[in-house]
Amino acid sequence: MSQNSFTKGLYAMMSALATAYAIHHVVLPPKLPQQDDRDPAHEQVLLEIVIHALESLRRHVKNEHVGSVTAAISTVENLRACRDRHGNNSQSQLQEVLTKLKNGTTEALPLEIKEQNAGILVSNSSNSLNFEFFELSPTNAAAMSPGRLVRNFPGYTSHIPTVNVNPDLIESISRTIATMTTQTAPGFQPQVKKNNKNMTEQRDTTHPGMVTDFLMNVITALGESTNVQCITKHTREEVLWSDYSSPWRRSPLWLLLRVSLQLRFTRKAPETLHADGLYKAFMIFVLARLLDLGKQYMKDMGSETIQIVLAKLTRRLRKLELLKQTDCLQPDWALHIHDSMNNAHALIEKNWKTQIDNPQANIDFSAIAKLKPRADVDMDLPRLDDFLSSIKSRRREVSLSTFTPTSDCPSYDPTELPNIMQGSGSHGDKYFRLTAFETWVEHHLAEWIRSHLHDEDACGRLRTTMTSYYNTASNAYVGAPVGMSIMYLTLTELWIACDRIACTIYPLLVEYDPEVNLTEFQCLTLSLKSHLNRLNVSECYLQSRHRRALKLPSVYREFGHLSSFAVRHFDQQESLQAMLSKIKFDAATKRREKCEELARLKREYQQYMDHYNSIPCETQTVVYNHRLGYTHEQHSQSCSRCEAKYCADALEIHIFEWPVSPRLPEAKATVFELVVPKAYSNWRDASAFFITTVLGYKDTNQSRPSCLYTLKGHHNLFHLLSPRYSERRIVPLSDIKSHTATHRKIQKAIPHLNDTDVCLENALVYAYYDNSTRIFNTTMPVCTEEVPKNCIHPIPKRSKALERFMYRPPSSPDGLPANEVIASLFDCPTHFSIDEYKALGALPLGHKIIYSNILAQLAIPSVDWTKVETQCMVLQTVQQTGISNQSIERPSHSILIGSSFGHALLEQLETNLDRIRENWESWRAAATFSLLARRLLGLTSASGVRSRAFDYLESLRNVCSGWLRRLKQRVAASTDNGQRTELYSRATEVALLCTSTYDVEETDFEAVLQQESAISTLLQSSIVVQEHCESIKSDFPELFSITLQSWKSLLGKYVLSFCCIYELEQHISFRILPTLRRCILTDDSGLSDAVKANWAAFESTSGNSWTSISGISRQHWMLTTSGSLPVHFNMLTGELLVNGLPLARLPAEYMRHKMYAPLFRKSALEVVPTDEIGFKFSAKTLYHGYKLHFGMKGDDMLLSAIRDKLGLEMVPSHLFQELLPQSLVTDSVHWYDSQAQEVIFRPLRSPWSTEEDDSRWRLV
Repeated sequence: MSQNSFTKGLYAMMSALATAYAIHHVVLPPKLPQQDDRDPAHEQVLLEIVIHALESLRRHVKNEHVGSVTAAISTVENLRACRDRHGNNSQSQLQEVLTKLKNGTTEALPLEIKEQNAGILVSNSSNSLNFEFFELSPTNAAAMSPGRLVRNFPGYTSHIPTVNVNPDLIESISRTIATMTTQTAPGFQPQVKKNNKNMTEQRDTTHPGMVTDFLMNVITALGESTNVQCITKHTREEVLWSDYSSPWRRSPLWLLLRVSLQLRFTRKAPETLHADGLYKAFMIFVLARLLDLGKQYMKDMGSETIQIVLAKLTRRLRKLELLKQTDCLQPDWALHIHDSMNNAHALIEKNWKTQIDNPQANIDFSAIAKLKPRADVDMDLPRLDDFLSSIKSRRREVSLSTFTPTSDCPSYDPTELPNIMQGSGSHGDKYFRLTAFETWVEHHLAEWIRSHLHDEDACGRLRTTMTSYYNTASNAYVGAPVGMSIMYLTLTELWIACDRIACTIYPLLVEYDPEVNLTEFQCLTLSLKSHLNRLNVSECYLQSRHRRALKLPSVYREFGHLSSFAVRHFDQQESLQAMLSKIKFDAATKRREKCEELARLKREYQQYMDHYNSIPCETQTVVYNHRLGYTHEQHSQSCSRCEAKYCADALEIHIFEWPVSPRLPEAKATVFELVVPKAYSNWRDASAFFITTVLGYKDTNQSRPSCLYTLKGHHNLFHLLSPRYSERRIVPLSDIKSHTATHRKIQKAIPHLNDTDVCLENALVYAYYDNSTRIFNTTMPVCTEEVPKNCIHPIPKRSKALERFMYRPPSSPDGLPANEVIASLFDCPTHFSIDEYKALGALPLGHKIIYSNILAQLAIPSVDWTKVETQCMVLQTVQQTGISNQSIERPSHSILIGSSFGHALLEQLETNLDRIRENWESWRAAATFSLLARRLLGLTSASGVRSRAFDYLESLRNVCSGWLRRLKQRVAASTDNGQRTELYSRATEVALLCTSTYDVEETDFEAVLQQESAISTLLQSSIVVQEHCESIKSDFPELFSITLQSWKSLLGKYVLSFCCIYELEQHISFRILPTLRRCILTDDSGLSDAVKANWAAFESTSGNSWTSISGISRQHWMLTTSGSLPVHFNMLTGELLVNGLPLARLPAEYMRHKMYAPLFRKSALEVVPTDEIGFKFSAKTLYHGYKLHFGMKGDDMLLSAIRDKLGLEMVPSHLFQELLPQSLVTDSVHWYDSQAQEVIFRPLRSPWSTEEDDSRWRLV
């Protein structure tokens, strides 16, 4: 055949896919396939590439080496000739080539024994046939080891004298090799253990022992072993797969070719020639051929692939030249290779220039084409045009308001479990909804439990309620220890309700430990005796629950234990037992069918093999010289004998896996979890949520699954799952694959399979898994002290060294050792004296003597009671519940029960109050004294102490009321805006202190409100807090937020108690509001005095008394008139409205607007009604030199700023959304200059500065 015709034939066989295949296996580029890509057609192309490269090499070697290359070509052609169209060794063709080899009429024969992962090189030497055996692909472990593999070839060698090689032996060897090529041998494939059963690992390589041991020994027995010259190769291997059953590995055929050719070249090389010269030259010619083919398919393969081949070829050329191994080659041997490389460079460069010059081919310009810069400069802003037009059409605001209250009081039906997500979602309402829910739990949950003890849906509703409440409360109460403590207490009562119902429905559950531990609740900060009582009840219930529990397997962890709840409940339920029997019956039927299928396939396989063994291979006559008419017989590509063998080898069977575990308890637990009782599942999930999410207990040995195989993905059982499976938190999960999910789910080698190979036991090993934490429940979770950390009061950063003394977790209920204070003097803050630091640090140490420590400091103070650190320390010390002893007062507070200590404490409190009576700046000291007096009032049982505590709180309230009047007078006299804000801040904090004196037990409200001026003082203080809480500047904002939240919760409880009692008039204890409202409706002088104190023009007459607005949800609104103006008062928030508007300040909707803070920071602007068209208010004083007018239109705050001749209107930023760059929309204040008719963009950080207006962005 001529070279031109060969080249045409080669290129006719080529394709981009075949070329890519050859490059992947020869060049080994960085990006490789992730699955097996074996293809007989591609392997055939690889052989043709090698032959073509050898043909090219033969034309460029010196004459004395032509014979060696010719022999190499014959060797590869022999390999090709023995392969059928499936890439397997054909017996007839192999028999023919071996006969030629025995007669010495052909060169060596390399053979790939595919199914045995072995190579054989057969050659004729010195009147004998040599058989050289070696492994082809290494094991996965060897391939993935670091560095290159160092391998010696061949591994084993034997030879048979030619005289002993007869046709029968050749036929026998050919048949054996052909069979080994396509038929696996049991026992040679690596094994993996799954469910205590050894399974064949098809992803690893086969051990070549069937060839290198068995066949080699047969050959040796027919002849003898021998030693031959070996070579050492440093091979690069890869094993890659991603979600495929078979991995990609480097072609064993390519290794066989390299080893065979290198052995032939090395052994035929003369002694004067470098042994590797011809082989390295051959590799260069192979790469050159791949480069030519890559250029042909450059459009499909890309420039990167060509560049990689080019780099590999360059390296090979450079290495050959540096080692001076070109003695066997002609001088001009590399010219055509360099031309090809230059051409490849030119193609890459051309392709790059084409992409640069014609970017439309690879860049989508459709979006850019739509851009019209000239048109975009002249923007169409219809929303802005409408806004500017509305300025001219504004009307004067109506002077008489038609205000109707919109804020509702959250109220819940005592007979229904509340849904906390219902109602308004505003920031303020969030606290009232939480308080409403907490009040419902405190007063109505017990009755609700009694009426739902046998309701299987109740646990699910409680679980949902716990989750919703926790998600809302944990965010609302962050940084507020008292709020967090109430949250923990409320959630505990909800969980106990769930547990009681579950134990009633499933009495067996009582014997199992719920694993709920409330030890950390000694760190809760609870201010009322009623809270301590609820905590004590909860602790007693848990202790009783633990006592009744037996030492049985955990309901959260031990799946399938013989004594587990799931197994014992299964044994009690006939329906579950019937379900398991049905599952087993169906599985037995399927297993029998699978065994029958295997028997059928074995018969089919035998039929194919009988046909294969009964006829010879088919041949066809091929004319190889048309001029002379020379022909030869060639194996037919459509040989029916080979087709039968291929069909037999292609037979496969899907395995059958038993649906449940072979271990009976686990099978029972699996069925139980399929149709898990609804109430039990919800109880278990609620308990897991309470333990891990709420209490913060964590598994120290977290085990995350590598795979997720749940009951929902079980192909035989998923249809039996109970509804709402996806909502379950605790589910069985196996991270061990099912047999049907592995790459071994399809079995071949039909003749070697038996029933146990295709009918397998269940491999899934279930364990309980938490869908929320995404870990297995392997060990009991342990305390992380999350509760104590959430229930500790904050302390200023300057005094963080004191925080460790405040922290008294369960591990140290008495706090740190006393000498720790002395040992840490070097941590004393600079604003503390050493004595004060020691006294303050020792204050909380010793849980039984904390009040004695406080009394000592009241009598002979070393601490400064006016400092915020002292207030925080006492708050934490007094409010922390302490260790439990099954009494309400607990050991930490029991000293307050008797009268002697109570009188001593009150005496010191009275003395200290007298010291600060005239100094409002000591308000923090008064706040601490109020806390101590209220704690004593709530816990003492001595009537004399209680009476004296009431009197003390009244005195302290009067002192604070005087301070509040004094501060308001100073505000009225001040003209400096900064000073006014500072004074308002202190007045607000003093007002909060006033309201705190009312925060006593519900049973004491009547006595408190009957004290002189108590109602008026409460309402005056609430009005002040409500008016200024948004603009306050506190020296310790964290503590102010806690106090403010307590005030909101306090008022909320007052109102909520009333709303519930109005609806049902039963099952609810009054907080302050019912009593307060009754007093006001009987005698409204207290409310009138409070309003008059804040609005001097208020006119109260007997003819226009205060009335309550109709409607259950608005009973917290009181209404009267002053002259012709309607006056509203909101007892829920302390909001006072005249003619529907607040007095002397902007309404809350203005101050909460997103633009208020950037414009005015924390300034509390005083405003008056305005007659400016379109506006409601104007500022009393200039702000940054501007006269301001305010209005509201929908959600947009209207603001007009006038200075000299400059008149500006603020433009809402959303008018520019998606029309201007985002930074101009969100980072600017937009002012419309009516005189210049343009919009000025001023940065948020300086919205009032005009200095740089000329250089700022403008919209003209």
